[in-house]
Amino acid sequence: MQKLEGKVKNLEKQVRRLRILNMVLIFLLASAFVTWWVYKMGAIGVAEAGPSFPKVIEAEKFVLKDNTGKVKAILGLIKDKSPFLVLFDEEGKIRGYFGFKNDLNSSKLALCNKRGEIRVSLGFSEKTGASLAFYNEMNEIMFFASLGKYATDPVLQFNDEKGETRISIGVTGETPTLIFFDKQGQIKAGIGELKGEGSLILHDSSGQIKFSK
Repeated sequence: MQKLEGKVKNLEKQVRRLRILNMVLIFLLASAFVTWWVYKMGAIGVAEAGPSFPKVIEAEKFVLKDNTGKVKAILGLIKDKSPFLVLFDEEGKIRGYFGFKNDLNSSKLALCNKRGEIRVSLGFSEKTGASLAFYNEMNEIMFFASLGKYATDPVLQFNDEKGETRISIGVTGETPTLIFFDKQGQIKAGIGELKGEGSLILHDSSGQIKFSK
């Protein structure tokens, strides 16, 4: 009888151990499932939100390079702390730039040829207002157009190969004018409108008026 009771007690102990083991296994499986679910939902959230980038980047200079290390663009500050953007070609030549000059209170957009020489510029300054200029091979302005300081006096200037103005066409106030210059920049002739009548003025070699009507 005692042997039978001992066997029953041993059996009851084994049953209790199995129950504890089953509870541990169930807890581990539940923990693993919860961990997997949280990871999956987190991955989905990141995929839907897309990559995260900083909203603000602060620096004094940015240099853009290609996969070979060549500089393609520079965004930064020049000596007087004026901002500028410069673009380069495959040979490292400047092909265009845009900047603002604090000391002159002016801005300019320029396009260059393959040698890095300016060919066209669009700008603004307190002196000339909005302007457009075309350059020759010697970097001299051949054609210049401006609206004037107050955008009320448009002018066109045609220059020679040395950059000297030879012809000027413009309007000052309500007065249209056409002026011819010599190589030294002296006025030689002027055609315009004055008080409702046409006018013609010719100058001699010394700059004195030779004829006026």
